[in-house]
Amino acid sequence: MEARPITRVTVIGLGSIGSRHARNLRGMGVSVTGFDPDIQRRATATASGITTFPDRESALAVADAAIIASPTPCHIDDLAAAIEANCHALVEKPLGHRSDLLPALLDVAEDKKLIVAGAHNLRFRATVEKAKTIINDGQLGELFWARFLSASYLPDWRTGQKHITGYAANPVSGGVIFDAIHELDLAQYLLGDGAVAAAAATATGRLGIQSDDIADIVLQHVDGARSAIHLDYLTRPRRRRIEIIGANGILEADLRTGWLRLADRDDREIECIKTTLVPNEEYIRLVTDFLSAATMHRPPACPAREALAVLALALNARSLSGLPTWETSGQPIDVH
Repeated sequence: MEARPITRVTVIGLGSIGSRHARNLRGMGVSVTGFDPDIQRRATATASGITTFPDRESALAVADAAIIASPTPCHIDDLAAAIEANCHALVEKPLGHRSDLLPALLDVAEDKKLIVAGAHNLRFRATVEKAKTIINDGQLGELFWARFLSASYLPDWRTGQKHITGYAANPVSGGVIFDAIHELDLAQYLLGDGAVAAAAATATGRLGIQSDDIADIVLQHVDGARSAIHLDYLTRPRRRRIEIIGANGILEADLRTGWLRLADRDDREIECIKTTLVPNEEYIRLVTDFLSAATMHRPPACPAREALAVLALALNARSLSGLPTWETSGQPIDVH
């Protein structure tokens, strides 16, 4: 298929992450439009120089591709609309809040030769890329086990927004498992496909929200390795770390500072480096990869099927923890 440059992108959802994507696209010289059901968000985007539309279909009609950055419960419907409009799509994480409708939807996209990608931007962080190279080069040997930690304090995330009314507080579509799904993606990305062996998550009530604010998940990976993932909204100071142990030694990485250490079985240091962390760079690289994939009709760094597999892990962990789902809640989901 002949390569056709993607020059017109619409952003569906103009909140924090949608606005970031829109700014990055403009900086890349891409023609950007947008839609958000919230009038004030549309006005803010318009004031920044982005053409906005009062309805989603009009925004999609003038685009080659779409970035889905709406609230999680809207992702599937917005993706369906993008595919209907023959737009390639980059979908923010998680891919959705349910998985049953997505396989057929992705089948339609594939039949129409459309690229759909998951926005798992941590794959583009220099520390993760270095860890991936070390593993792929066999420096750790057979992988035995790993730990992934993402622990932070939710009220500190966005000081201008009350955490008790934000998307994270929704017990069905919010919570730390969905919100910190990056760690589940990293476990799969670095150790291979996995299945949930055990999970425990709960809403402690310490933050005044009904969604899960602490979770522990164990994955069993196809090649025999096991990973333990801890996620929470309660920790100060913030922590985000990786530890991977193999037959030949240990890899330790701090995703916040960029430090990475590789040591052998006797803890003799092989390498200790500080990767460069440039704010916003991984988001620019994420979108650049997506636009290139759509232009060249090649797989993106995170194909939607991989993002769907990660979503399935999150849903299984929530189910094992007895957390509410869209099926069991019996309540409409507030998407604003």
